Amino acid sequence: IKAAEKAARKALRKIGFQTRMDAMNSIRQGVGSSPPGHAPYDKVGTLRRFIIYQMDDQTNSVVIGPKFLRKKSKDAPAALEKGGTATNYKGRVIRVEKRPFMVPAFERVKRQQVPAVFANSLY
Repeated sequence: IKAAEKAARKALRKIGFQTRMDAMNSIRQGVGSSPPGHAPYDKVGTLRRFIIYQMDDQTNSVVIGPKFLRKKSKDAPAALEKGGTATNYKGRVIRVEKRPFMVPAFERVKRQQVPAVFANSLY
């Protein structure tokens, strides 16, 4: 049982890492706004650098996503993912079109790599 739990934690860490890398690679450097429905552009690389993953050994789960960037714009990553409103760096509330990057990354990893990661986890 301990070996299976250890293998599952290792597999979850790998899935977290792969999802993080996929999300980071989907965000391109660019000027202006990306088309709605596509991953956001990142002028200076801030969003890409602050995508993290963390394994929670208590619940045997992994949390993947962007951490808070600034106090003023802490709602920006969620607004990019789901659409809605966010506060920009000047403190103004702006409307943000949906530009998902975490859910599509997880879906790609789930479809392509999760079965292989768990299939080989006990070997």
